[in-house]
Amino acid sequence: MNNARRKEIKKQISCIEVNMDWLKPEMISDGRVKEFFESVKSEIESICSDEEFAYDNMPEGLQCSMRGETAEECIDLLNEAIDLFDEIIDELSKGTEMSVEDVKEKASDICSLLDDVIYA
Repeated sequence: MNNARRKEIKKQISCIEVNMDWLKPEMISDGRVKEFFESVKSEIESICSDEEFAYDNMPEGLQCSMRGETAEECIDLLNEAIDLFDEIIDELSKGTEMSVEDVKEKASDICSLLDDVIYA
C-alpha cells in the first residue's frame, strides 16, 4: 500500500465519520445514505483495484516477501470492507428499516477495517 492510497483511505474514513456525526433518520429513508455509501464504496473499490494491480505487477520474489504479504492482507481487508458496503447498501435498497444506530454501527465496522488497511 503506497502513501497516496493510504491518504485516500484516510480521506474516506474521515468522510464516513463526518457524515455519521450528522446522520438523521430522514437521510436514511430518503436514500441519501445509500447514495453516500455507494459513492464511498466506489472509491474503495478503485483503491482496491489499484492495490491488486500493484501486487500483480510485483516480481514473484517480492510477492512472497513481507511487502507482498502485506499487500495481500490490504487487498483482503479492502474486500471485506467492500462486502460490508454491499450489505448496508442491500439493506437500504430493500427498504429495510434501519435505525441511525444500526447505520452508525455498520459504518464503524467499515472504518475499523479501513484503519487496519492503513496500519497494515
